[in-house]
Amino acid sequence: MILRRLAEAIQAQNWFTVVLEILVVVVGILIGLQVDEWKQVRQDKKTERNFVAQLHNDIERAEQLSERVRERRLENLQFGINAGDVLFKRIDRDILTDGECRAISAIGAFNVVVADLPSLNELIATGRLHVLQDNQLRSALLGFEETKNSLNRLILLQTIASPDLVRNYSNLIQTDSFFEPTDNEIRGSHICDVTGMRKSRAFLNDFSISIDMYDAYVRDGLAPWDDQLNRVHKLVDSTLGQDHAGTESP
Repeated sequence: MILRRLAEAIQAQNWFTVVLEILVVVVGILIGLQVDEWKQVRQDKKTERNFVAQLHNDIERAEQLSERVRERRLENLQFGINAGDVLFKRIDRDILTDGECRAISAIGAFNVVVADLPSLNELIATGRLHVLQDNQLRSALLGFEETKNSLNRLILLQTIASPDLVRNYSNLIQTDSFFEPTDNEIRGSHICDVTGMRKSRAFLNDFSISIDMYDAYVRDGLAPWDDQLNRVHKLVDSTLGQDHAGTESP
């Protein structure tokens, strides 16, 4: 219809009508494109909201799976440092606390559940990370992936290379296991022979290697991953308008 009127106007050399008809066509195309863009923006926002909601569930699951062991691994570093101060007589104390003795037994343990975020993996695999409008969140998620991969590499390397103090020095470290009903889990008790440890140069050498490796594991792997996981959780909560209890913000 418009094309016929346009042809008739050109034949009649009615240039005003020609220009008017062309403007109508152009404006119609622009309006159509704008409507399509609005629809796409609404769809992207819906997709982003659904993704972030699923991501929140994945983050809470990752935290729950790792929380118990993650906290113990982090606290073991300071206990291990304190134990070293006792063993090398940097402080005036000849006994180890329960936490310090336990840390000597545990600084060769690097395992922690480093859970994936399935929703993030799917978005990366399909090349759709652009649906996230929040640049901070997008950057934090990529940082999370980087710290997760670094932690996994450190766990593998340190587990292979770290001395097994409990197995190698069973005459200096005694361990026992018991069921702890409060936590509903098997726990270990430890007895450390401080005098014997101080007299054994081999033990002190291996302890020094172990605590150094454990320090690298925490500072370069576990702590950055833990910090990044917390940062991502806060940004996701902010995007969803939720607090950390998972309730809607007013």
